[in-house]
Amino acid sequence: MALQNSGTGSPNAEAGEPEHESRRAEVITSLVVSLAAFAVAGGVLKQSQVLASALFFAAGLPWLLFAFSKKVKVWAAQPWVPALLWTLAFASAGVSMLDEPDQKDDPKPSPIKFVHPGGNDVIPHCNQITGTGSIPSGHRIALFDRSLSEANAPYWFDQIANPTDNGWRVDDVQIGEGEGDEGAAVELIAVLLPEKTAQYLASIQTGNGDADVATYWWATHLPAEAVDRVKVTRNADTKECS
Repeated sequence: MALQNSGTGSPNAEAGEPEHESRRAEVITSLVVSLAAFAVAGGVLKQSQVLASALFFAAGLPWLLFAFSKKVKVWAAQPWVPALLWTLAFASAGVSMLDEPDQKDDPKPSPIKFVHPGGNDVIPHCNQITGTGSIPSGHRIALFDRSLSEANAPYWFDQIANPTDNGWRVDDVQIGEGEGDEGAAVELIAVLLPEKTAQYLASIQTGNGDADVATYWWATHLPAEAVDRVKVTRNADTKECS
């Protein structure tokens, strides 16, 4: 009498299920570990982790789908090898990007301000005016002053400031006319101008070009918006600038 097989499936098929599940787990684990490693590498290389992760998932998605397919045998023996290769490939791309010039964002510009004199300071007739702030390339600071004791007082042009390591400076600025100006309230005004405009203003002369004729000139309007203003008061020192 023939023996009847009471089993419902072959032993090889039953043994294959755990093997496939194990391989699937290895594939998923290797993908996760590789992604984590590349995320760390992306942070060190200061590259876009969002874009890098998207590229990684795009490259790994077909392999991840194969891992859930019982008919396609991928990573049969060493599932870590492709994962390691992908990580090295992306890391190499990141390193190659480091060879390009590092274009860092410019530091946030600091506001242009008067340093000396400060607001409500008492100043002599001859002064050195200093300030701080980031002056954009191709621009200069022009210094004006006007009386606060007169209605609709004109703006007197003083000088174009010289750049310094930490700001700007204007030397030999005479405020007022010397005698009789003690106690006069004056406003100092800093204006940011393009280089060519500043050069033009500095070239303006009054009189006939005689050295004995004052070259100060005034206008009813500023050439641009003021970047800073300070109110000062003249003292009794009437010594002129040398």
